[in-house]
Amino acid sequence: MTSENATHGWVSHLTSFLVVVAALLGCGGGGGSTLPNGTPCGAVGQACCTGRTCTASGATCGNNVCQACGGAGQPCCDGRVCSAAGMTCAGNGQGTCTACGGAGQVCCAGSSCAGGDCCVTNTCTQSGSVCPGLGGTCSEGSCGTCGGAGQACCSSGGGGNGECTAGNLACVNSNCVACGTQGKACCAGDTCLVSGLACAGGTCAVCGGAGQPCCAGDICGSSGLVCAGGSCVDCGAAGQSCCAGRTCTASGTACGANGRGAADTCVTCGGSGEPCCASRTCTASGAECLTVGGGEQCALCGGSGQACCNSSRCDSNACCVASVQDDNATCVAAGSVCGQGIAGTCSAASCGGCGASGQPCCANNRCTAASTACSAGNCVACGGSGQPCCANRVCSATGTTCQGGGGGGATGTCQTG
Repeated sequence: MTSENATHGWVSHLTSFLVVVAALLGCGGGGGSTLPNGTPCGAVGQACCTGRTCTASGATCGNNVCQACGGAGQPCCDGRVCSAAGMTCAGNGQGTCTACGGAGQVCCAGSSCAGGDCCVTNTCTQSGSVCPGLGGTCSEGSCGTCGGAGQACCSSGGGGNGECTAGNLACVNSNCVACGTQGKACCAGDTCLVSGLACAGGTCAVCGGAGQPCCAGDICGSSGLVCAGGSCVDCGAAGQSCCAGRTCTASGTACGANGRGAADTCVTCGGSGEPCCASRTCTASGAECLTVGGGEQCALCGGSGQACCNSSRCDSNACCVASVQDDNATCVAAGSVCGQGIAGTCSAASCGGCGASGQPCCANNRCTAASTACSAGNCVACGGSGQPCCANRVCSATGTTCQGGGGGGATGTCQTG
């Protein structure tokens, strides 16, 4: 088998392995997931889901949008994998899938080139040509007296580690030896050539199981495991790391945020000051899942001096008055001056002639009554299908999400789909 065919074979096996792992982690299919605020996510062209994940097969998260990956000229898929034949992941970071193996092209995985060409500083030199910077004529992957299997590593005389120019070899103790299989040295770029192996301490080892190294792309082979600190560890229970997509499996837990536990640790949820539980639910009496400091947290709301509940709702005809510094809003009791640049006194959720449905917007384009938002200078109903989104892009109509526009306030419209 030629080095090119061998490379294509292990890439195919690795891609299949990653697809199976993705299925175990719930990442298969064509989308259908949503973010906590109801925005569709995961399909190509949609926003990335929680934890920068995509649910569509052959998609990866880039710039917070799911995009196709693995084909020629496309971003590399997670784990720097390319699914198209004759491609390798080139470049730093996520990388781009680039044609490899031919003369003048980048070397394929395992530093391999087609037709007996030599891989010199990650570029394929045609057989019969002088190896640039190394001397010697390329033949069957060897640059004369160095770089081939069993030969000494080549050196440009510039110091540092030598290199091997034939495929699937690594320079170990100044000699070119086989690399990339279990128990063998890692190939160039700390890579392994067999699915289910990862480079750990310079050696290819079984990966993906509990206590084992993470596979390429920080992937573990079970939905109950997550990659943390380079190893696969148990996840999902209280006090454990969050699982993929920042999920927790134990009842009454959520992936920690807003100061309660590390951001990637499962903590108790639903109580006042705790993260919101699944589907934005809270267990504490009088608490709702609110946007706090850019995250979501269960907070007591509706009473005088408390945060406004969702859709700007306050109890006892109080007024929901937003801060002029940010979008945080507080309930002001009836009979009190609204404040925050609004001179009127709160009465029946109106601040002295502004803020209620059908009235002009108050200062800074604010409305103070429940389920209202400022549109064209007047307070109108919000949250229903076809209506403006309420504060913090909240929609109250079943099956609708806030679509279009930017963040906060009345920006966007509540729509289905």
